[in-house]
Amino acid sequence: MLCNSCCLIFVPAEYHLTPDEEKQRYSLHQNSGDNKQYVTYLSKIADEVLDLADLPLTICDFGSGKEHVLTDILSSRGATCQAHDPLYGMVAQRHGEFDIIVACESFEHFRNPRHDLDLMGRLLKPAGFVYVRTRLHDEVEDISAWWYAKDPTHISFFCGKTMETVAEVLGKRIVMTNGRDTVVIGP
Repeated sequence: MLCNSCCLIFVPAEYHLTPDEEKQRYSLHQNSGDNKQYVTYLSKIADEVLDLADLPLTICDFGSGKEHVLTDILSSRGATCQAHDPLYGMVAQRHGEFDIIVACESFEHFRNPRHDLDLMGRLLKPAGFVYVRTRLHDEVEDISAWWYAKDPTHISFFCGKTMETVAEVLGKRIVMTNGRDTVVIGP
């Protein structure tokens, strides 16, 4: 389905996996600290995140996954980082205390984007940043054939216009985007 005002494309709730089915799907991923390619990928993201502001930083890894590898990488580099992934029982509670929220490959899993954005807004300091890593659908002609939409856990698809709405909801603006898969929202 398509939101006519912000161009979010989303899968209706009746087609969502159950939380247990979602966990089973995630267990097929090799997203652990033992996967050198995954750690290299996340290390580059950590570099970009840490370039947003000077240490000391408090960071929330929003949608961290069971292994919370990015949380560990950011922590090892001097940030105070907390994993947030309710599917695995990790819930950030420090409202208004995070300098940066990192949502790396998690926006596409949002069942209720407005709920998640409202939570981000509560967790983030007023001068904070949100670093988003998700594939944008701006140049996709056929969503049903798009490889990113083939993953049954991917249920929300954003584009540039959607990300502008995300920034507005957070009371912020887009400060950087590469137009493909990375958006930084800030003051």
